[in-house]
Amino acid sequence: MKKPLFLSALCVISIFCLNSVCYSQYVIKKISQNPHDDTNPQINNIGYIVWEGYDGTDWEIFLYDGTKTSQLTNNSYDDTNPKINDNGHVVWQGYDGTDTEIFLYDGTETIQITDNSYYDVNPQINNNGYVVWVNEHFGQTDSEIYLYDGSTITQLTDNAYGDFDPQINNNGYLAWIGRNGYQIFLYDGISITPLTDYYYARESPRINDEGYVVWFIGHAEQGTGIYLYNGSEVIPLAVNRYENRDPDINNNGQVVWVREPIEGGLGKVMLFDGTRKVQLTNNLDNESDPKINNKGEIAWTRCTTSGCSIIVYDGGALTDLTISPRYALGPQINNAGFVVFQASSDSNHDIYLASRVSVISPDGGEVVPSGLASTIRWAGPAQAVKYKVRYSMDNGLTWNKAHQEAFVTGKTLNWSVPVPPANRRKCFVRVVGFNASGAEVSRDQSDKSFTIEVLRLTSPNAGEPPIPSGGQHTITWTTNTTIAPVDHIVLSYTLNDGLTWKKIDATADSVDDGSFIWSVPDVARQKNNCRVKIVVKDAFGNTVGSDMSDGVFTIQPVPLP
Repeated sequence: MKKPLFLSALCVISIFCLNSVCYSQYVIKKISQNPHDDTNPQINNIGYIVWEGYDGTDWEIFLYDGTKTSQLTNNSYDDTNPKINDNGHVVWQGYDGTDTEIFLYDGTETIQITDNSYYDVNPQINNNGYVVWVNEHFGQTDSEIYLYDGSTITQLTDNAYGDFDPQINNNGYLAWIGRNGYQIFLYDGISITPLTDYYYARESPRINDEGYVVWFIGHAEQGTGIYLYNGSEVIPLAVNRYENRDPDINNNGQVVWVREPIEGGLGKVMLFDGTRKVQLTNNLDNESDPKINNKGEIAWTRCTTSGCSIIVYDGGALTDLTISPRYALGPQINNAGFVVFQASSDSNHDIYLASRVSVISPDGGEVVPSGLASTIRWAGPAQAVKYKVRYSMDNGLTWNKAHQEAFVTGKTLNWSVPVPPANRRKCFVRVVGFNASGAEVSRDQSDKSFTIEVLRLTSPNAGEPPIPSGGQHTITWTTNTTIAPVDHIVLSYTLNDGLTWKKIDATADSVDDGSFIWSVPDVARQKNNCRVKIVVKDAFGNTVGSDMSDGVFTIQPVPLP
């Protein structure tokens, strides 16, 4: 289970002191198999990897689909800078003998998006297949941003300045550097908005799916600062006499970057967890190029006097993925925690994948109805060929089999959800992977607890309009599978957030049919801490389910005429 991101000061100190290497949960596999250089690997959230590899004459594009490697290009010119989306579609720039053009592989065939006399470079692709790139006028300072939406190419900028480094999110929003590197711009699908003034150099904009943008600004001899646009305003995250650089952002608004002394020195990894800043490293090594996934896991390069390695932070501990000193760099981490990187072996660079078992769902916060079928999903390394899946309903104190077979194969399980006697809100799933010899390869469990729900009160709840006293309100609920048939319901209410409860007379309508017309009590003053509770019982009076309002609601007196 990953540790929470919200670290105490003591936890930060313990992170600084971590020197042990944890290998058991990661399996390292060499992906590229040739005597030439392979570089610039990218990974998507289903574990596909794309990179550029030298074939002895020029650079070509290669794709690994989790099982096999395919060569997407085979020509006498350089194909470089590949990017991949979660559908396995790949975009790259290819030289045509005169200039570079943008190419797209859609899973079946390769199409050429551009065909002009300029240099089209730095393509990016989102999960909807939208592609953005820079059109450069070679030898000139002018460059423009172009967008392809799957059928039409649109020129987004048209000015006499350089626009470059475009980034696109999955909602079609774009961020880039404009005015020859002095402003950050945001395109929301309709209009373009400058996020910064024309002052100091801006670099490395990154945009998440919420439209948040992070970048760093150079202040000459004053160092560099990290800035975050949160959808409404620009917030300075790090403005000090340090070099703050290499920012990255996830869809939860967490930001990671590197800080190093302005006079030169060792880089430290910094994290903004959405509330505060945390320094993750404090050692005699140099850290660089951090990347963060949507779970808050971070991968970066650490260099010492003996070489460079890849470090992963899982929210609580650091793991060194490089077993022996070697020159490793360029890590990318997906939402399953898989890390791809390039590392030197002998005389050339190769592509490596560090993978592990990773629970995808339920991974925390989900509500699973009791007694129904629910799909457990996970990711795992190629070496894990069979799995054991367990569940806990008591915060991990005890674990139960989620399947009858000794092992399951594949990476999904159609789970028959158990029927507890009441809602269980501290549930976890654990998946353990084994190789063909039966040895454990890796394991993981839900990051946070999920709920197995027998009964849910749906109204009244927090956030509803105030209920007039003395009138009527319909109490509603949903009953899932119970351990015994429901014979009748018992309702009660509180005006003081549970200090005392009063029974609601349901004698005339005690059937578990999902609704009850409640005669709301008269109150002389407004009551802001009200809740309703429902208990369902079997024919013997045993409780087989219960729930109450998720939060307090208000009962207000009716104004006098």
